[in-house]
Amino acid sequence: MRTVLNYGWRALVALGILTALSCASLYVQAQGGTLGDPIGGRGTFVLRTALREALTVLALLWPTLRTRWAGTRLTGALFVAYFGVHSFVTLSRTALTLPSIVTSEVATALSAHGFLIALASALTMVVTMGRMRPSPSPLESPRLHLPAGEWLWKLLLCSVAGMGIWLAEQKLAPAGLEEFYQDAGRPEQTARAVLELGRSLLLLAFVLPVIKMMKGGRWETALAVALLMAVLGGLTPVILPTELMPAPVRWSFVCGTAPGNFIYGGLAGYLFSRRPGTDPTSPYSGPEAWGVAGRLL
Repeated sequence: MRTVLNYGWRALVALGILTALSCASLYVQAQGGTLGDPIGGRGTFVLRTALREALTVLALLWPTLRTRWAGTRLTGALFVAYFGVHSFVTLSRTALTLPSIVTSEVATALSAHGFLIALASALTMVVTMGRMRPSPSPLESPRLHLPAGEWLWKLLLCSVAGMGIWLAEQKLAPAGLEEFYQDAGRPEQTARAVLELGRSLLLLAFVLPVIKMMKGGRWETALAVALLMAVLGGLTPVILPTELMPAPVRWSFVCGTAPGNFIYGGLAGYLFSRRPGTDPTSPYSGPEAWGVAGRLL
């Protein structure tokens, strides 16, 4: 109980810091006139910002507490996951499919805001949760030390799963979304399929450090990664509605992207959290079987 209360007040401190920083950053961006005006008054804006940061704290809390890493290494992993899933992948997808709405100026402003908030969120979580100093747990993990063949079939499976989830999202699209995309000059279906394939692999790349650093079993890692992807990639981008993101697009994130990211993140976390070498009968138990990608993380 004492541990729960300890981390509870730390999470509240992190929430307060991130809400203040996010409000300040969004206010500066709004003064420049680059981004669309938020829908609602100041009170609604602050409440929505607090809700968004509460979801962010929730998504980052589990990986922050259940980690083998600390300090700058942990901060870097959280930053890569946050910025990649929340900003880079989402913004790239929107800019490529809706170039008439997300201009280069808007994309630059959103990228700058996403970069600053991702860095602030990672640092805040690490500092407030007391993870700046290394713990007695070993820093190294055998995860991702996979042979090339296993990397290949797992990447292929994730690619197929990503495409399947995208096709399912099309069926769950809210009313009015297709008409909106057609008016905005969306690319053809084939081009979109290629973009979605690249998106699925990018999502995986951005969460690999989180998979690498986490303690616990495969199901725990899978659930943590699924929650992180669903919240940062499907919910937090639409908490603050603006003129740039009409209702059909926001609901497509909630009804399609968020559950799709949850399924995809769970699959990725489960597949890539296998630990070669823990089973003496495993054919991948020796250092000679370690893959190059695993050594880089």
